[in-house]
Amino acid sequence: MTYIYNLAERQQLMGLASYHERLKSLARQLCQTTCPRQRKRYRRQLLRLMEAAPRHLYWIPPQGQQDLLYLQASETAWDYIERKLRGAVRGGHAYDPDAGNGSLITLWNIRCKGEYLKLKKQQSRWQTSNFSYSRNGERFNRLENQPAPPNPEPSLIQRIRRAIFKDVNGKFRSAWVHKASGLTAQMVCLHIVDSVLRGETWTLSSLAAHFQISPGSMNSAWTRTLKPLLQELGQELNGELD
Repeated sequence: MTYIYNLAERQQLMGLASYHERLKSLARQLCQTTCPRQRKRYRRQLLRLMEAAPRHLYWIPPQGQQDLLYLQASETAWDYIERKLRGAVRGGHAYDPDAGNGSLITLWNIRCKGEYLKLKKQQSRWQTSNFSYSRNGERFNRLENQPAPPNPEPSLIQRIRRAIFKDVNGKFRSAWVHKASGLTAQMVCLHIVDSVLRGETWTLSSLAAHFQISPGSMNSAWTRTLKPLLQELGQELNGELD
């Protein structure tokens, strides 16, 4: 039994390593072809293979995958990988699996962790900047000591944003809009609400362009996921007002 277990364990480790090698092998085919249609097909295959890789191959912060900063960092990492495959990065050098860059998963992990730590530092700096010290050395929050606005009651759209951001039931965080790029319903819906709060118009085409996915994918996600989630949330909030 011990021999069988060890053999299975070795096979599992070989399978994990093969994801990196399979990605490199497919990337070599991408580098070798000059046909635009084939290059596009290879890029799609690479992203699908990355999506199919075991999740524990990907870097995750101590707070877990539900950390909002991690979701933002993941989006940045997927965007970087897509641009790297097209050579649309600083310096214009497309991904070369034999140039010492490691596999695409390795590059994803490096970019995601770096972006997450940057966002974490920005968040810490912002929180610290909101504090001052009184004459006796006690720290207090400047924002909490500001006078209340004339009308502190939040508008409906602000309540909608708060509900999407908190996402108590995890419905928005767990619903994918574009899984290959790590794009969730929460990210898209927050962008929609923020656009409305700024007085800006939005369309499904503008959303697709902003998040760099195809219009077809965004249209499908709107019908299948986004619209039902927003309608359900609207009904819940209306019920609170009754």
